[in-house]
Amino acid sequence: MNDELRKSYLNGEKDYLNFRHSGSDFSVAKIDYLLGFGAGIFTVIMLVGVLIQFIRRMLELVMLYLVAPFFVATIPLDRGDIYKRWREMFIAKFLAGFGIIYALKLFMLLLPLIFNDNLSLGSSFVMDRLYMGEVYNEKMDSFYQKIKRDRGSGWDRRPGRV
Repeated sequence: MNDELRKSYLNGEKDYLNFRHSGSDFSVAKIDYLLGFGAGIFTVIMLVGVLIQFIRRMLELVMLYLVAPFFVATIPLDRGDIYKRWREMFIAKFLAGFGIIYALKLFMLLLPLIFNDNLSLGSSFVMDRLYMGEVYNEKMDSFYQKIKRDRGSGWDRRPGRV
């Protein structure tokens, strides 16, 4: 972790429970409680929705499993066409039901990366370019120069460009 303030707490040099340390480092007045409560409520609503969907898919799987003998019994009559549809539906419901669980596991694995203080989505590059005055600087970008050289001089037809 690159955050010097929190690193001292994680290393054990300071204690969160000691108000002399944590009270001077962290201010309760700076916490945006409205945003925190909103994010918490949103997360609870999403997780309840995912839970309801998962339970529904599991009940559908149980129902498909219970009626399986009837579909197996039709194999001699129609060469297994109805059973094939049942099997495809069962596999689709199974993968969709547990796909939600795996998506949540992946989300939980990515949370530390998302909330890491080193996360860069390229916004600093864009903002640096905007503050310099032009959005794209051709002289600094060798890739752009290579494309321009490979395509010929007629590639960029904007006025004032070579």
